[in-house]
This record gives sequence, structure tokens and C-alpha cells, in this order.
Amino acid sequence: MPPLWRPCREIRPALTFDRIDVPIRGAGAMRTGRSIVALARVLAACAFALTCASSLAAQTAVDGPSALKSALGLASGGETFDLAPGEYGSLVLDAGFPQAVTLRSAERHGARFADILIGGGRVVLDGLRVDGSFRAELAHGIQLRNSLLTGPVEFARSQEIVVRGNDMRTLFIESSTDFTLDGNLIHRTDHDLLRVMGPSANGRITDNVLWDMIPRRFADGSYTHADAIQFFGRETGTPHDIVIRGNLIYDDPRTGDGGNLWGQGIFLSDAGAEGYRDIVVEENLIAVGSPNSIFFKDATGGQNIRIANNTLRPWPNGDGGWIRLIGDSRGVTAERNAAAGIEADGGARLAGNLIYSDTAGDPTHPSRLFAGSGDGANWQDFLPRPGSPIDLGHGIGASVRLRALQKGTAR
Repeated sequence: MPPLWRPCREIRPALTFDRIDVPIRGAGAMRTGRSIVALARVLAACAFALTCASSLAAQTAVDGPSALKSALGLASGGETFDLAPGEYGSLVLDAGFPQAVTLRSAERHGARFADILIGGGRVVLDGLRVDGSFRAELAHGIQLRNSLLTGPVEFARSQEIVVRGNDMRTLFIESSTDFTLDGNLIHRTDHDLLRVMGPSANGRITDNVLWDMIPRRFADGSYTHADAIQFFGRETGTPHDIVIRGNLIYDDPRTGDGGNLWGQGIFLSDAGAEGYRDIVVEENLIAVGSPNSIFFKDATGGQNIRIANNTLRPWPNGDGGWIRLIGDSRGVTAERNAAAGIEADGGARLAGNLIYSDTAGDPTHPSRLFAGSGDGANWQDFLPRPGSPIDLGHGIGASVRLRALQKGTAR
């Protein structure tokens, strides 16, 4: 896709009801039905209501695409536009503002867009519905909150990104910096749910629910390689300085094609010459059928990679739940995780991990460790039996995250 930024003189078409183009202003312009899915949606609705109640910005009611075009054309920064329910067509927004301009649906998900393209800066999109693609390129200061997005969501070569409290299918971060991905529900697609690529840096991926990949096998023998979270490098660089913390990752064993084909968990490979550095993977709850629950490959030259206090549940058939560190894993530390196994080819530091037993009746067999009989679709399925080797007081697995969830102090 070509860059979204275009000079001011090129983006003044006549208004139509299926497209809104706004020029640059100013010299500063630059298991569906499962309780975990319902909970995530309730939390997003609460966040949306709180945002609406607490807004102090100047507010203007907007009804329809023509009114929105006019409002954005006059905006100077700091305004909040409350969008009435209805169809707003396609929005191309290359406007840059000194202070954030907010487009907020007056009724949650009531303002509906066919697709949104952003190439400017300082824009907040709150409570919208987007049925096509959402893409921001060469953008900065973009916040996407409390929205429903049924198509792909992409941020490319952008900075100062906040994606929080949304319901979406896929989210791709390409060569972007200073991003926060927090409290989103990303679910049910036949390819990667979340992908971070190129020299993306200074990111936080926290407290999201990544729920069910649906990998497919095709007649020619090819298949989709579906990951909940996948990182890989480009010629321009490798992701670095990123925290992956407190996420629930689940792959429903009843969906997707069978035959040794499952969704992966957290998958970092193809780092390139630089190697991965300054990556933290901690306090995550993971239940996928692939042995690649947490996977690092050839972290050559990598440094300061920490995999700590994650709880990995095996699938009901006994697969999954592994941490695999393939190739040169110098610079990687794996400590205090609860897992079915750890495979480390060479160089990784392993300390204080609990490995489940395959022997029924053993104190470290999964049936003796977990309080619930669920398969990992809900965070409660990861709660340990009191007094077991992964009791929350022992500091093994995602004990901090689970205590916060129990107390209701977490998202």
C-alpha cells in the first residue's frame, strides 16, 4: 500500500457520502460465548463510559459525514467531536494538530466507518466501529480506544501509539516506536493475531486477551502459520526494547484444521543480523496446542532477553506448554516459569523453573497443580491448587498477574 501522506493540494476532492478527506493544517503537521470474551467486552464498555464521563475537552455534536468533514476542516486542536450513530463511509485523515482532536462515538460502536486511513498526528478515535481496514502510516500521537474493528489494523512507520480496550481481529505493528497495546481483545482469525516487525521499539504489550487462532491447511499442502504474537526482523532492523506482560493467550482445540496443525503462542524468530535485545516476556497465561508456546529461534547476538514467571498449560491432549529456545540462545534467561518442558539448544540461562510431570499422581502433574479442570480459555483455569508447588505464594508462574485478577485490581 502506498504511503498515506499526500501534499495538501492533492486532497481536496468534492465531498461524497462514502469518503471524507481532510487536508493537513498548519506548519506543525506531521470459544465465542466463553466468559473471557464476554468479560473483555464488558471491560471495554466500562472504559468507554468512563472516557465519555471524564472528558474535559470542548465538545461538538456531529451528525453525518458532511458535518464531520466540515468540523475537521475547521479544527485547530483540542476539540472533541461526538459522532451521532450512523454510516460515515471512508475517512482519510492526513491532518496534524498541536493538541489531540478526538472523534468519539456518542453511542458505543454506533458511528460506523467503512475504513480509516491516517497519515497525520494527534488524533484520538474512541468507541467507533470500522468494518474495513484501519491503517496509520507516518503518523504520530494516535490513540485507538474502545472500538470494534472487524478488518485488519495496521500501524506503519509511526510513533506514540496507544491501542487500548478494543475488540479486533488482527493488529500489525511495522517499524513503529513508543507504542502501548493494552487491554484489547484480539480474536478468531486464520493467521497471526498480533505481529510486530522491523525496527519497532519501546513497546508495551500488556493485559490483552489473544483468543483462538484458526490455522488452515490447503489442498496443495501449504498451511497458515498462525501465531498469537509473532516478531520478526527486516533488513532495516529488529524489534527491541519491548515488554510482553500479563496477556492471556488461548487457542481453542475445536477450531482450525487438525493433523498436527495448531496455533503458536509467543513466537520470535528471523531476527536478522542484529539479534533480539531487551525483550521481556513475563506473567503471561498461555494455553495453545503447539509445543511452541514460547519460542525463540537463533537469538544470535541477542542480549537481555528475559522469559520469567509465565504459566503455560498443556492442551487437553497433553501437547503444548513448552518453552523452546532454538539455536544460539545466548543472552536469554528463562526463570520461574511453570511449563511442560524447556528446550534450550545452547547458551540460555535456566533457573527456578517448574516442569510438569507426565506421571499421573505425581505432585507436579498438571492434574495436581491446577485448581480448575478448564483448558485455559479463562484466567481462572490457571489458578493453582493451594499448597501445590505452584501455589501463588511460591513465586512460580504468573503469580503476580493471577493475584491481581483474583483481587479484581487487574484489567
